[in-house]
Amino acid sequence: MNNLYTFGCSYTEGFNIEHTMAYRDYKNYRGEFPKSWPEILSDSLKLNLINCGRGSAGNQEIFTTFCRNSKEFKKGDVIIVEWSFMERYRFASGNGKDDWLRFGPGRVDTNVILQSTNDEITVNRTLNPYKTEIYDFMTIMDRLSESVGFDLYYWTFIEDFIYALPKDKLEDKKFLLCDKIKDKHHHVFRILHDKGSETIEEETKGLVKDLHMGEKGHKLLAELFYEHIINFQKF
Repeated sequence: MNNLYTFGCSYTEGFNIEHTMAYRDYKNYRGEFPKSWPEILSDSLKLNLINCGRGSAGNQEIFTTFCRNSKEFKKGDVIIVEWSFMERYRFASGNGKDDWLRFGPGRVDTNVILQSTNDEITVNRTLNPYKTEIYDFMTIMDRLSESVGFDLYYWTFIEDFIYALPKDKLEDKKFLLCDKIKDKHHHVFRILHDKGSETIEEETKGLVKDLHMGEKGHKLLAELFYEHIINFQKF
């Protein structure tokens, strides 16, 4: 049986109660979590799911996780990579282990890095070279896909990034929802919202303060991805 591999941040990871206390409240509100979009999509594609998404992951970590799993990829697999906030970065923990700390906009552990330093880094990471870096990542990822024979797709909720590519490049089937994006300021969550998607906060009538997608959003995203993939699938 072939696999569906998914890579990204919390928007791919799904409902991990270790990631945020709000997910615990959401589970208590519902009784159980709804299926996340990777779970729904794997069922629709009849593929075994290997979800490598991790909350707060930045793009360097997402790429590294892809690399570490790449030896397992085989012909007929489907790989979906979600690129996250450019401002996120990782910082060696310095605890003697091969560990990384995740940082980005907002407050940080000032025992590790100064707030002012963090602010300077996150502002710097909004510049174009960090976008170019992701395109460079995709070059080698694309070559691996062609060599091994798995289907590789990308998506992001970041404005003015993938979906800001020239039209001739954006029409490549590897960019999920490329046919639904109107311009570089349009983004995936706006598409979902227009179709009735709700945040967890909206779904729970304000009882759970969390802006991640609720049940409708995950269902809609899985449906849109499935529609795109079956229209372009190689196998």
